[in-house]
Amino acid sequence: MSSRVAKWDSVLRNLRPSAAIIGRSTNALSVRAPRKALRAAVDALVADEYVHSVSLARPRTRHNAGAQWVLQSGSQELGTSIWDRGVDGEGQTVVVSDSGLDMNNCLFADDGENPWGDLKACTDCTTSTFWYPDPQLSEYDYAYDYDNVITPYDSQYVPYCEWSSPECTSLTDDRKVVAYLAFVNSTHRDDDGHGSHCAGSAVGAASPSADGAEGMNVYQGMAPAAKLIVVDNSGPSGSIVDPPANLTWMFDWGMSLGARIHSASWGMDALFHLDGYDATMAAMDEHVFDNPESLIVIAASNEGLNGYGSVGPEASAKNVLTVGALETSGAQ
Repeated sequence: MSSRVAKWDSVLRNLRPSAAIIGRSTNALSVRAPRKALRAAVDALVADEYVHSVSLARPRTRHNAGAQWVLQSGSQELGTSIWDRGVDGEGQTVVVSDSGLDMNNCLFADDGENPWGDLKACTDCTTSTFWYPDPQLSEYDYAYDYDNVITPYDSQYVPYCEWSSPECTSLTDDRKVVAYLAFVNSTHRDDDGHGSHCAGSAVGAASPSADGAEGMNVYQGMAPAAKLIVVDNSGPSGSIVDPPANLTWMFDWGMSLGARIHSASWGMDALFHLDGYDATMAAMDEHVFDNPESLIVIAASNEGLNGYGSVGPEASAKNVLTVGALETSGAQ
């Protein structure tokens, strides 16, 4: 491979104007060619029997980077009018229940060599000891059965969780993440990435002492000064989140640790919204009714293009704040 790469590099550099190999992996090359040499560079590569395909390398852009500007002033040029008034989440603690958290991410990592700081996972109530799934049900067994809609949980009674370990009853003094409930299993990570994405949009912020913090914080969340509590509901696959069947204690746990905001960007597809008001909606409404200082923020769904009926069941509860898309123009 090395000799062939050297040959290709020599051929490309001999073109007028010259082209060159600028990157390589095990089975791919990146080639840069001036416009006038592009055709010749492609012809030189495809003539070799070892080249299987040639495609245009398009620039990658960061997505979801414009939300902080759109929500505050409308554009990056107009600035951050909300933060400028001191409204940045200082003194608040937000719970994000999702697929976990990547603590190696610069927006969450603690100061020092250990990104986890003093944080240890709370495992008093996990799937294996507290949750009762029906092993006969798979991800798709109940997805499109309109005539016999069933639940992924069986009918066994799910009791209220009792918290006892220090990891479950107290907060750390870490910079950003102060508690972590590993509900589905005893590990704390984010194999899917969705939880880290959602937590970053809410409260992500790089440490001021981190190298390049100013550049990284162009992408910080809407409440960069707030603390974060994570409820890891990571499911058996990337598309599934498995919250406890009894949602009440999950909300109450965050409240017991001082959090008054619970963000949940998960829920059943809108096609499940068949039976009107259900137990999930009731659990959310009951919690907020009993704790009026609590705010549950729910994502509307990923089905906005479907128009009428595209709001998911959880997002249709009466006492929650449902958030949809901005539909702004361009990259924002």
